[in-house]
Amino acid sequence: VAFTAHYNMPRYYSELGELRSRATFSGIIGVSFSAVFVCCALTAAFGYLCFGADIQGNLLNNFEANDFQGALARIGLGLVVIAAFALVLHSLRASIETLAGLDAKQRAKASYCKLHL
Repeated sequence: VAFTAHYNMPRYYSELGELRSRATFSGIIGVSFSAVFVCCALTAAFGYLCFGADIQGNLLNNFEANDFQGALARIGLGLVVIAAFALVLHSLRASIETLAGLDAKQRAKASYCKLHL
């Protein structure tokens, strides 16, 4: 779930407003991917330090079923999946609204109504 934002990139680019340029967007992408790389590299390094050469491909499989830290890690991963699901639905909703022919004002009104229901 580290790279689930690719289908939202056109929207992110348009939301830059006055700062919108290829150079700005490339810089943002570079910083973002670097941060994700650091997080993944740290997870891999600390996983190896904790479990040694016998580490499994899925880091969560190395924890015992009744291990508190393993349970926290599984809950955290579940929350990440839920958050990534919201990114998918955001892009899907925007595409459906565009296909339905809603203009920006109608889309904003529809979003406002959805938030307040």
